Amino acid sequence: MSFGFPLSVLEALMELHLGRLIDHVHLLVTDLEASKRFYSAILNALGRDISGEGAGYFFADELFVSKAEGHTSKVHLAFQAEDSAAVERFYQAGLAAGGRDHGDPGERHYHPGYYAAYLLDPDGIILKRYFTAPQSVQRLLSWLLQKFLIPTVSIDIRALDITQYFSHFHENLP
Repeated sequence: MSFGFPLSVLEALMELHLGRLIDHVHLLVTDLEASKRFYSAILNALGRDISGEGAGYFFADELFVSKAEGHTSKVHLAFQAEDSAAVERFYQAGLAAGGRDHGDPGERHYHPGYYAAYLLDPDGIILKRYFTAPQSVQRLLSWLLQKFLIPTVSIDIRALDITQYFSHFHENLP
């Protein structure tokens, strides 16, 4: 589907990322203008902008949003944050642009140091921005290694940025 653009134009706008599990996320929405206002605001809070748009759609990086012809999307999108202040900015920007509260900013029970806020977009899609403090990642790695690899280990991860790889283990922490 080229949305009225020659395929070469669309290819020039997109960057190929081989080896990724997810290439893009396509959201189907009922009110494209309301969604554009909302996503423009939260993208700005993420340090991004809408990359392009056309009749019936807009996109930013791997996020593609278009007008639904029938059903709308029902997904949960999670965005990483560099600190808790970025989580707060995301939440406030989303509320100001018509999003609805689905969990105000705060530490979550998933594991110590997991700070998140949840919003619903105009169609009820769940969006989360979260921050995991480095010391909690240190504890998480130690726990994982003790449980699955070796009984005693000490890891210094201050120079590593690996929070995105371990966030799915949060429900299994002691």
